[in-house]
Amino acid sequence: MKRLTDFITNVSEGWRVADQEHRNDLARCLFQEIRVKDKQVVAVKPQPELAPFFKLNYEDYVNKRLEKRPRGDSNP
Repeated sequence: MKRLTDFITNVSEGWRVADQEHRNDLARCLFQEIRVKDKQVVAVKPQPELAPFFKLNYEDYVNKRLEKRPRGDSNP
C-alpha cells in the first residue's frame, strides 16, 4: 500500500518529465480505460488496485465543492 501511495503521489512529476512513450506507459499502469472526445479526456476507469485512491480523491473533491457551495435556500 505504501508503494502505491508513493506512486500515486508522484504521478504528476513523472508525467511532467516523461516523453510521450513513457506517458503512454504510465497511463496504461494507471487506467484500464480512457475515453476521449474531441481530443479531451472525458472519463477514465482506473486499474482495479488503484481504484480506492481515485475514489478517495473524488470524494475529497466532492466534499470540498459542497463546502464552498452556497446554501440551497439562497439560490433563486
